[in-house]
Amino acid sequence: MAKQTVKAGATAEVNPEDTALAAALQQKLDEALAENRRLLELLAQAEDEKQDLAAALAAADKAADPAEADDETMQVRTASGKTFWRCGLQFDGSWREIERADVGDDAWSRILAEPQLQTKKAK
Repeated sequence: MAKQTVKAGATAEVNPEDTALAAALQQKLDEALAENRRLLELLAQAEDEKQDLAAALAAADKAADPAEADDETMQVRTASGKTFWRCGLQFDGSWREIERADVGDDAWSRILAEPQLQTKKAK
């Protein structure tokens, strides 16, 4: 079987409908990209606000009156908000009141010293 050679022409016919469709698609793409840039800017602003609020919350938590070794009652929660066990007690992101008489002096000291827990004086 012999090879056939086909010469390509130097010009191509352009369908006006294809040109209009391509222009419309390019316009839609440009609009979508502009909307994407706008949303990315909003997201960046929201992330900045989130970090500012987290820093303010952390400062407020540090300013709270932490529990001390001689307190009889304290409130405890995890710093991360996740579940954490210490001395047979389960903690999460919500403040939980515990009493020294219920846990004993050794557990009391361990809870106070645990860096994954936040403590404050009971009200």
